[in-house]
Amino acid sequence: MNGEPPKIEVAFWLDGELQLSGTYEVSRFGLVPNVGDIITDELHEFLGPLKVRRRVFIPMTAERDIWWLVCDQLADDQEIEDLLVFDKEMRAELKAVEEEARREEREESARAMRVLILQRSKKNRSST
Repeated sequence: MNGEPPKIEVAFWLDGELQLSGTYEVSRFGLVPNVGDIITDELHEFLGPLKVRRRVFIPMTAERDIWWLVCDQLADDQEIEDLLVFDKEMRAELKAVEEEARREEREESARAMRVLILQRSKKNRSST
């Protein structure tokens, strides 16, 4: 253990062999997924969602600690597919709302700055 956050290695079984799906930072998930959690990976969409079957912690001395997640591919499940589509739509909608809020905040800040500049210019004119 060297004080750095552990990395997460995600693996799954394919044709009797363990395959690496990807290496992730803990921040990707917010925490280390637990047994039973379903995770998706946009980089390997062909895999579809994976369900965590086992997780193993490997402490390291000179490197970052590792969490290995052994996952199972989920059979085609319409409810999960619908949930993933819903999640993607909600993220897009939230992103649009956040962008609109940032735009409105910038506009309000620009208006306030113009008012402040106008007030200072009037104050400077009246003092001369």
